[in-house]
Amino acid sequence: MKKIFFVCLALMLYIQASQACDACGSGLNLQLGVIPNLQRNYLGIRYQQFHFHSHDEHVSLNETQAHSHEIFRTVEIYGNFSLSRRIQVFASLPYKISSRETAYKTYTIRGIGDAQILIRYKLLETKSKFTQTLFLSSGIKFATGKYNEVQQGSLLHEYLQCGSGSYDFPFHINYIFKKDKFIFNSDLYYLMKSENKMKYKFGNSMGVNAQCYYQIKKQQTVFMPQIGLVYAMNEKDKRNNEIERISGSQQLLGQIGIDFYYKKIGVICNWQPTLLQQHNNGLSKSSGRLQTSFVYTMK
Repeated sequence: MKKIFFVCLALMLYIQASQACDACGSGLNLQLGVIPNLQRNYLGIRYQQFHFHSHDEHVSLNETQAHSHEIFRTVEIYGNFSLSRRIQVFASLPYKISSRETAYKTYTIRGIGDAQILIRYKLLETKSKFTQTLFLSSGIKFATGKYNEVQQGSLLHEYLQCGSGSYDFPFHINYIFKKDKFIFNSDLYYLMKSENKMKYKFGNSMGVNAQCYYQIKKQQTVFMPQIGLVYAMNEKDKRNNEIERISGSQQLLGQIGIDFYYKKIGVICNWQPTLLQQHNNGLSKSSGRLQTSFVYTMK
């Protein structure tokens, strides 16, 4: 048990020191909160929103047309269902609204994103003076979202499309430690991506996050303030097997929020301010990320 614990810590330190997730939301997001992960069955809906401010490297920064503002919004339905004591299935389907505003044009696209399904295996569950739970997961992200949307006579940028057009393969580790009122939760993930039919390949994503919670319980009501860090990295994209120079990202986000549970209903809210970032060779800046989830848990 101690070996497994220290292996998990080593993996977290390794990925934090190297690389991690998609900046604009086309990657994998498995931050689901602590209580749902301790339940075998749950359904949820999550809303995410984040902004980017970008400029064209070929135009002077003083010129109006050099700047653009991108907004990415996602509403995601997800669920987790138990097949046995150790094996579970997780599935999610996002609906995306992406927009880009420049001095002369505004583009907005709405539609279903890429669905995903994962098989989760509970490798570890201990209950003594403290509780530890370790899940290993893997699966597939399907090309269900449209990726060749054209507006105003032009093919929209790849990151504004609702889908990636590729079948990708996620790998995920979730670890939860609980002692008395203190809870530590961490997720590690890697998303291996393939080339789509338009010969475009988004860069592979890697990420790690860690949160600490303090549980305040009164009868059937639970409040859990949270604080944490999220590190995310996306490798550079390729078009026709050639590296896209203006692509790739890495960022370090803080996280502060609160989880509220009453009986089987949960509300999870957090804000992730940007602490450090490097997007598209410094041509884009993120202003942070807002997330809100509603969860219904079942035994």
